[in-house]
Amino acid sequence: MASSGDCDAEGDALPARKANSTDPSSLLQSWAPTPVNPCTRVHVTCNTNNSVVRVDLAGAELSGILVSELGLLTNLQYL
Repeated sequence: MASSGDCDAEGDALPARKANSTDPSSLLQSWAPTPVNPCTRVHVTCNTNNSVVRVDLAGAELSGILVSELGLLTNLQYL
């Protein structure tokens, strides 16, 4: 099971992506720095250990850079 430290690190990765994106449809509205658990965010799927395995932003019309913090999502299988 993921430790709370792991969850915190994954939780930090998603707001970093949001901060470096233009989000015309406000799809990333739930990606605020809190709550820390990334599994509570819209468009995010987690495994049974509360680790992010999928971030589905298809059709979101986002623009911006992919941030290095996404590397914290060690179980990510789909972006």
